[in-house]
Amino acid sequence: MDLEDIIRHTRQPENDDPRRRQILEAAGRLFYRYGPRKTSLDDIARECRISKKTIYGCFEGKDGLVRAVLFELVYEKIDSVLWVFGDLIPEEFQSLVPEPAAKPSIRGMLKAVTDFAQRMRQRVSMQMLTDLRTDYPDLWRELVAMREPFVRGVVEMIERGQREGDVHPGINPLVATEMLYTAFESLLSSQFLNAREIGPGEIGVNFLRIVSHGLLTGPPPEGEPV
Repeated sequence: MDLEDIIRHTRQPENDDPRRRQILEAAGRLFYRYGPRKTSLDDIARECRISKKTIYGCFEGKDGLVRAVLFELVYEKIDSVLWVFGDLIPEEFQSLVPEPAAKPSIRGMLKAVTDFAQRMRQRVSMQMLTDLRTDYPDLWRELVAMREPFVRGVVEMIERGQREGDVHPGINPLVATEMLYTAFESLLSSQFLNAREIGPGEIGVNFLRIVSHGLLTGPPPEGEPV
């Protein structure tokens, strides 16, 4: 899957069936709380106060519903970050991507990507991801494949920052991108932080500050390596 596929899906007309929307939202809440494995169609029907037959009328069983919920979560959040990817977006889709009010800085781009990751983490729990890996391997592979255009986008963002003098020229964009993704995902799933009720919002703000400005407040003492 590439950015063209994502944009094309994002721009599809909204499904205005209120019953389908009700089922998607209820299933999303239950999947987040208990995971897909422990959530049955009967649970979702009770949550919506409808019959299970009604769910089958809107989705192709539980597998179809899990897939719909997952990709709905991705696509409903993605508009806010598409502008980051600049030249990676095919020309025929450029007019569909909202333009920032001013030329975006590398910090602005990092913030957009970080905010997107935070919003996704607030809707996709670790239990959901665990169940997807084990019970829905084909769907999990599709989800992992969606990461590729975002990786390319962040690499392009860092390269642009190097050309404009905002990013150190000695940094390898691929290494930096993998470090950012790995570190942020690890922080969001940290049991240590979660046990201390440090949520995605605070994690995201601190992550962005450290990435953008570093940890220390001044230059190193004389003789100390930079």
